[in-house]
Amino acid sequence: MKITLSSIMLLINFAVFSQHYDFESFNTTYQELENSISINEDIVWDDDGFTIPIGFNFEIAGNAYSTIYILEDGTGAYLAFSPEFQGNMSLIVPISQDIKDRGNTTSLSPISYKIEGTEENHILKVEWKNAGFWGDNTGNDFINFQVWLFESTNAIEYRFGESSIQNPQSYEDEDGIISVFYPNIDVGDPSSFIDPGYIITGAPENPTVIEVNNENIEQVGNPSLDGDIPSGMVYHFEPSSMATNKVTVNQAGVFPNPFQDKIHISKNLAQIEQLEVYNLQGKKVSIPTQLINNSLNLEKLNSGIYFLHITSSQGDFVKKIIKQ
Repeated sequence: MKITLSSIMLLINFAVFSQHYDFESFNTTYQELENSISINEDIVWDDDGFTIPIGFNFEIAGNAYSTIYILEDGTGAYLAFSPEFQGNMSLIVPISQDIKDRGNTTSLSPISYKIEGTEENHILKVEWKNAGFWGDNTGNDFINFQVWLFESTNAIEYRFGESSIQNPQSYEDEDGIISVFYPNIDVGDPSSFIDPGYIITGAPENPTVIEVNNENIEQVGNPSLDGDIPSGMVYHFEPSSMATNKVTVNQAGVFPNPFQDKIHISKNLAQIEQLEVYNLQGKKVSIPTQLINNSLNLEKLNSGIYFLHITSSQGDFVKKIIKQ
């Protein structure tokens, strides 16, 4: 049986949930993976299952995993930490519509992965390149996208590149891509959310998420985005402090943001142990990060978007900062 979002939604029943995620979106230049490792190895794929080593322990739903799977019969972009669609699962679904290889005898849509970064700051990057759509009888529509898993924060990102979607059937009668994240769901019969799930909706360039659970899932309605996703869009999920020891932005604010030269960090943090700045490619920026009177001088940074990793005695968190 092919695994689809609608088949999951129809089976939802009541359950208690706890873990929550914060969501934000931004746009940056999409970069194809270089020197990556092939996953499909020139196999013409259509709902095939694949195994991907993460390269580190990724924590989700109270468990740590070192392997992730593209599920067989999962429409091409269903990722999970178990190869079988059963029991309690964490489902990472950047695209729920049925995608496939654009090739017939030779693959034209490579799937690959790459592990980058340093110890305790690795990032697993999985890329679908030039993927086609099962519903497109013209064979012309395509999309490029990636999924990133972050070792340091257990965050998840969906990154979208160039696409051309002219045939409405590629969207399977929806207004756009269906993009969801279910951190902890029991896919038995009946299924139930153990932790809340997230459906990305609204304008693709400035979306919001609907937090869904067993009580509201039937009232959610059309779960798709409204139109094509612009190249460079990033949808970022990060565990919130409601279920972890991380300090939220509300508890330890970083301001002003955007900034010109300096940022200030709230004194709610009893003791800051380490500050690190990373660019959008996940690489650490070599820059002095000495905190003076709770102020951090970042005037040497070029204009752009960065992530400030703060380690404190009260916990860790990551904040997106914008240098004007």
